[in-house]
Amino acid sequence: MNEIDVVDLNNKQYRKLIKVQRDAYKKILSFCINNIKDIEKAKKIEKYIESMDKAITNELENIRVDNEKYMNIKM
Repeated sequence: MNEIDVVDLNNKQYRKLIKVQRDAYKKILSFCINNIKDIEKAKKIEKYIESMDKAITNELENIRVDNEKYMNIKM
């Protein structure tokens, strides 16, 4: 069995890191939306933001579940 390298971040810290990254992307995309004259393109960016939020939320939940499983195995 291979040894697992564990990053020294708890789930709460990891969530905060991901949210900081997400907020940075949202800020950039919001700037783009505000400066785009084409309404359809702005709507596409807004949909992208929504899908990004859902994907991040789902991935964080999957990580939380995996962490719980891993912690239960270790104990």
